[in-house]
Amino acid sequence: MSIRTLLATAAIIALPGAALAQSAPTMSSTITLGFSSTSLDALGTGIDLTTTTLDVDSDIAFGPNVNVALDFGISMTDVDTPLPIGIEADLMSFAFEPSYHFGNGAYVGAYYRMGDLDISVSLLPITLGVDTRQVGIFAG
Repeated sequence: MSIRTLLATAAIIALPGAALAQSAPTMSSTITLGFSSTSLDALGTGIDLTTTTLDVDSDIAFGPNVNVALDFGISMTDVDTPLPIGIEADLMSFAFEPSYHFGNGAYVGAYYRMGDLDISVSLLPITLGVDTRQVGIFAG
């Protein structure tokens, strides 16, 4: 996935947040963009790791009692070796958590979370992937 795709995704996610901030519900968001580049020279091998991440965590409050949390994350890692073997790992996650908060401090809610991990090795003609989905309720 290219950096252009990553930035376009961030803009698409942030745009509704700007619109919601102008109306009655209140919204707080944190957007984190990260980049890491590392070289491992252990035992004479030249392995380079490059990771780009984007995380968007938002809380939308519809009055004092109703809250909706929206979380989105994407991480792209490339592993380059001196051999003609390259590894790419892409991880995407999403969470939707509406909740109701009572006046005494107690709360109840539901959640939906999904994750998608794709790993590809340049020598293999396939991409290995794991998809996860969780649905549940919570209280406190």
